[in-house]
Amino acid sequence: FEITGGYRFRLQRLTRVRPYIAAGFGSYGYQETSTFADPGEDVDTRHSGVVLNGGAEFRLHRWVGFAADVQYSHVPGILGQGGVSQQAGETDLGGVAARVKLVVGR
Repeated sequence: FEITGGYRFRLQRLTRVRPYIAAGFGSYGYQETSTFADPGEDVDTRHSGVVLNGGAEFRLHRWVGFAADVQYSHVPGILGQGGVSQQAGETDLGGVAARVKLVVGR
C-alpha cells in the first residue's frame, strides 16, 4: 500500500505535456514459506518505506492521455531476517520501476 503526493508542472510552450514529481511512503509485506522449512524458518513481515517518482503526462485529447514515469522505493530491513533473502545478503525490498499509464479524465 503506497500513498504519494506530488506536483504537476504547467509548461508554457508545451501545453499538452505535464511533468510531475511525487514523494510518499508505503507499507510493504514480505512472505516466504516452504514445505521443507523447519519451524521458525518461514518469513512473514511488514515494514514501512519511502517512495519517489517522476514522469510526464501527455494529453492526446481533453479527456484522454498517457503517462510514463519512473518510481524508486526504499524498504530497509524487510529482507535478510531469514530464508533465502538472509542467505543472499538482501536487506532492501525496494528498487526502480518504470510504468506507462492510460489516463482517462481531466
